[in-house]
Amino acid sequence: FASAFYLGYIIAQLPAGWFFDHHSIRLVLVTSMLVCTASFVGFVFATQFWQGTLLRLLIGASSSFSFIAVLYVARTYLPQRFFSLISGLTIAIGTLAASIGQIITTYAFQYLSWQLVFLIVGMQAAVLALLLMMPGLTLSRMSMNRSKGYIHDS
Repeated sequence: FASAFYLGYIIAQLPAGWFFDHHSIRLVLVTSMLVCTASFVGFVFATQFWQGTLLRLLIGASSSFSFIAVLYVARTYLPQRFFSLISGLTIAIGTLAASIGQIITTYAFQYLSWQLVFLIVGMQAAVLALLLMMPGLTLSRMSMNRSKGYIHDS
């Protein structure tokens, strides 16, 4: 199943960039997070190998939107001189989070079934998607003062 995740992750990065270029950041991120959450929960209930493989492919594809979103936001809303720093930090934090997540889930698997652990993680992703849908300060309300190199609320 792991290879299906990475295949989806790699293939979806180009379409993800197109979606961010043509649609609102919030719409694309929330949609991809909901697809990821639904696929994650569906994976728990998959009874056939092909279902598990397809759902892992969808998890990987929808997950790739998060990385592209960070690059898009960095390119669009931050001074160009920060792009490499933000890209590097994103990769470092993502790798660290995956490592810590593995430790936590390994510990959780000792006490809970893998299905319950996956459902808990899926519900946490759903909560994040709901938080993204909440009104408040959004990038669309922010403007960039490129000459001074900072973001301010308009």
